[in-house]
Amino acid sequence: MNCEYCGEYLQEGVKVCPACGRSVYKEQSEEEEPKDGEMTEQQALLYFVGDNSDIYRDRWGLDKGYVRTVSINFAALFLSLMWVSYRKMYTPLLVIVGIFFVLDAIVYGVGEGLIYYDNLIGLGTALGLGLFGNVLYYKEAKRKIAKLKEKKGALYKEDLAKAGGPSWLGVLFGIGVIIAYSVLSAFVFFSG
Repeated sequence: MNCEYCGEYLQEGVKVCPACGRSVYKEQSEEEEPKDGEMTEQQALLYFVGDNSDIYRDRWGLDKGYVRTVSINFAALFLSLMWVSYRKMYTPLLVIVGIFFVLDAIVYGVGEGLIYYDNLIGLGTALGLGLFGNVLYYKEAKRKIAKLKEKKGALYKEDLAKAGGPSWLGVLFGIGVIIAYSVLSAFVFFSG
């Protein structure tokens, strides 16, 4: 058998192509195209994610029957809030920025060096998202899929693709939120 993406020869039982790193494992039920409104939870998750569905299926451990709570996501580690925005996780983005603001208020109230603690908070956020970002994304995806199903009564590929997947506009939104946080924090804590 050869990889459908790069053509590399694959040994029997291989789930990930050693040449290109893409998932080549497909269960029999996944090979059949699901009809709109009639798909499994796993198929809905994969349509929700979009192009990188094979990567997230592996990161989430969906083929193993359980969800991994800890797995490395280098994009989330290095891009942190931009990755959260790119994946359309706006509620977690706003919660994290709100926590930043509250922690800034606490540190400012104590009178210690704000920059030092902001750096520690940023590093902690990056590490947390790098280790737990995949499970956060999984839970957000399930929450949004459940809302879609409740609203429409069934799941449709177009709706899943629109609600999920990546968004460069989301990154712009994330940048705007971070700028607003920075301006508000500077105005509240440094004006005087």
